[in-house]
Amino acid sequence: MIPALFPFAVLSRFLLLSGLLPKKGKIGALAGLFGLPGAALPALVAGLFCGFPMGAFAAAELSQEGLLNEKEAFRAAAFSNNAGAAFLFGTAATLFGSFRAGLTLFLAQTAASVAVGLYLGRRAKKEVRENFSRFEKVSRKKSDTLFAESSEQPPPLLPLMADSIVKGGTAMLSVASFVVFFSVITAAIGEIALFSPALPFLSALLEAGSALKNAALLAPVWGYRPALLLAAFAAGWSGLSVFLQAEALFGGRLPLSYLAAVRLAVALLTVLFSLLLSFLLPV
Repeated sequence: MIPALFPFAVLSRFLLLSGLLPKKGKIGALAGLFGLPGAALPALVAGLFCGFPMGAFAAAELSQEGLLNEKEAFRAAAFSNNAGAAFLFGTAATLFGSFRAGLTLFLAQTAASVAVGLYLGRRAKKEVRENFSRFEKVSRKKSDTLFAESSEQPPPLLPLMADSIVKGGTAMLSVASFVVFFSVITAAIGEIALFSPALPFLSALLEAGSALKNAALLAPVWGYRPALLLAAFAAGWSGLSVFLQAEALFGGRLPLSYLAAVRLAVALLTVLFSLLLSFLLPV
């Protein structure tokens, strides 16, 4: 997991601070579909495709740099912080013994996140239009200034890369700590006879990686489709482990109730889309 996520963490911070990613024009305008400024695009891309907790990591970085206000950063982190293509196409597909299982989960989760993001963005747009606060104006102005300066006077790339590696490595150590802790907790629950029948469902609530393994192990007993739907819920929900990772990245400011509500919506839609795709993409 760490070797797969670490390059994304480094690249995400590097591209953000280097100003190499366009925040305006057609590319930057994609973020506007979700009621977010163009500067949010790195967080959306990282979250939708790179895996937990890259969406939250990028959104927190953007907030710290003043390119997103807290509400925007919270919203971007909540709906776009996904399991990631590498994990679903690699780990999930391997566990289920089917590339189509990984493809189904990836397409379903991405569609669910985009749908929830569009809904949240539509609600936020009206609020932004009616209450364009001074802080938001300053935030946008700082964003424009940072990218303008970066285009005229590019920052020294080697020191920036070194800083990105250090910060990315620190973030990965934090991620590994959460994953190991919740993996141990899940394994301990499985050793208790009273709770072992509920282990697949408890692991889905706690940690997505363990949940996918348990779901795949149950596929011969439950059948492919029910096991896939449990995996879909776990991927969309993301788990308490990922919740706390995001909370740590935001310094304890991210409202967990808001995050849980958004991820529950993503999880339920992921299950629905996975069910539909399981008929179109059978094993």
